Amino acid sequence: FSPKRAAAIKQPLRILLASVVMCSAILQTLFLQYIVMIFQFSLSTPHKIVQTVLKELVEISMTTTVWLNVFYFSQIVPAQRAFFIWLKTNIKLFIYCALVFEWVFFSCNGILMIVLISLEWPQNTINSTGMYNDTDPQENSVLLDISVISYVTELLHLFMSLAVMMTSSCATVSYLKCHMKNMKSSRLSSSLQSQVRVTTTGIVQTLLY
Repeated sequence: FSPKRAAAIKQPLRILLASVVMCSAILQTLFLQYIVMIFQFSLSTPHKIVQTVLKELVEISMTTTVWLNVFYFSQIVPAQRAFFIWLKTNIKLFIYCALVFEWVFFSCNGILMIVLISLEWPQNTINSTGMYNDTDPQENSVLLDISVISYVTELLHLFMSLAVMMTSSCATVSYLKCHMKNMKSSRLSSSLQSQVRVTTTGIVQTLLY
């Protein structure tokens, strides 16, 4: 909350942290609503929609953390190869494009799932005889195919994000380990302590991912 400290946080770090905080705040608010709805409207359409929104928010938060780790990697590890030199030079543009892609990708996926829920739910209502209404097998097959494609695409994206996160974290740890061995003084500088701190946080986030 310190104005001086807030001013010291520059882009794209500020937007990354703001995205994580915003996702977490919305997630906590919706989660409380979700708990209430479990007891009031079990397996209802609104309940499923809130569940879908929660899932997409979790995934946006996860992938934002990936790019946070990539940003720290670009700032800590010296760039030696052409791609990493380009990444370090254009890290702000890269992070902005990555965040826009994540928000659009998961938002579109969430909207698609909500549409599928809205289309599928009326077919699963119980009629006056206590039996489920008959459904069109062909229509159900199309909905199932769409949902499976969406699920597999999202899963592959998350696995790719995890691979990027593990690679950046391992590279940062490897660099810091060698750097600390080469230091003559055993006392760590404040900048190195900060680098170790964010790297440790990145490792924990990778394990949680």
